[in-house]
Amino acid sequence: MNPDMPKILKSFILMLVVFAGCNREELPKFKIVGTASHLEEAMKYDAQTGDTVKIYLKELPFAKGRQPILLDSAYITAKDNRFELEAVSRGEGFYNVEFSNGPVVTLINDVPEIGLEVDFMDEDFYGVTGSPASVKLREFIFNYSEKSHAANAAFQRLDSLKLLKADDDQLIQATNAKNRAIADINNYTKSFLIDVDNANVAAFVLGNVSNTFAPQEFEVILTRLLQKFPENDNLFSIKADLEKKMNQISVPDTREIWVGKQAPDFILPDPNGKNLALSSFKGKYVLVDFWASWCGPCRVENPNIVSAYREFKDKNFTILGVSLDKDRAAWLKAIKEDSLTWNHVSDLAFWDSKVVPLYGFEAIPYNILLDPGGTVIAENLRGPGLKNKLDEVLSANE
Repeated sequence: MNPDMPKILKSFILMLVVFAGCNREELPKFKIVGTASHLEEAMKYDAQTGDTVKIYLKELPFAKGRQPILLDSAYITAKDNRFELEAVSRGEGFYNVEFSNGPVVTLINDVPEIGLEVDFMDEDFYGVTGSPASVKLREFIFNYSEKSHAANAAFQRLDSLKLLKADDDQLIQATNAKNRAIADINNYTKSFLIDVDNANVAAFVLGNVSNTFAPQEFEVILTRLLQKFPENDNLFSIKADLEKKMNQISVPDTREIWVGKQAPDFILPDPNGKNLALSSFKGKYVLVDFWASWCGPCRVENPNIVSAYREFKDKNFTILGVSLDKDRAAWLKAIKEDSLTWNHVSDLAFWDSKVVPLYGFEAIPYNILLDPGGTVIAENLRGPGLKNKLDEVLSANE
């Protein structure tokens, strides 16, 4: 196993876009019974915990953009490391077991009682018993994380070689390595989905790999899963989203469209507590990226933003990250883990941040691209669309 696997897994689990389902007979109650070993490692995350660590059980709603719902909590100590969490269920869905400022474990309540063993010194860090769906989900998370780590390393090597203006042979080799890493991820995912026997595990996986497949291939995989699980609401939701994209049908948006308008200025503190104004970046092209450490889709998108920043940062372009976090430690940890090496600000007010009503967005990730005069020239740039737009506007000004 890769020595960085525990860290990768923690980030990956946070980054996954979660789907919850209601397609089975309702389970009145379910509980999670477990133990947590080597708690001294968990206590390093939060000096306020003393010799006690708090554990939370949260339901992960189906609707995108909605926050997890706290259902239960418990305290454990090094002397008594056993815990039991219980909740009333509205059906089979996804739940997080979260350790205060520590790792997160995602489970599916396909049985009334799930066993969970966490070891903060073990590179695999948790094991599940009694829940076939949760065991299968864990298998995917671990394997996909390891393959994603290899793919990210390949992307970073290619980006570094481009910056160093390496010769063509090196660039070709690095490009081929990147392509092989992506193919490995896709082949593993397709194989996993062929064998999966739980509809919600399938929806969970499919909902988080759409950006690695071509639209036509993604549609074929989804169609096969709908034939296999014809009554799963989550898969039909994914299908509806796909059809909207394919037909270029957008959900009615009541917020103001900013393209062509001057971006409203704001002043927020940076990680050191120093106030930083958006207007201080005038004279440069600026991507204002609204995100948060707890936002799964934001964390999934971050590698694309990092890649764009590395490619264009020396061409009069920069980024200002505006976080909707409420926990300073979690915010700074995400900045470091995702290699977000640009300026960041946050009033740590969650959805009560003053930038939310100022710009009128209702979900994150959300971004706007400003020209040197502070006028918005694009918004909601994602994946290849961000690089394509930057290449267009920055090349025109060279």
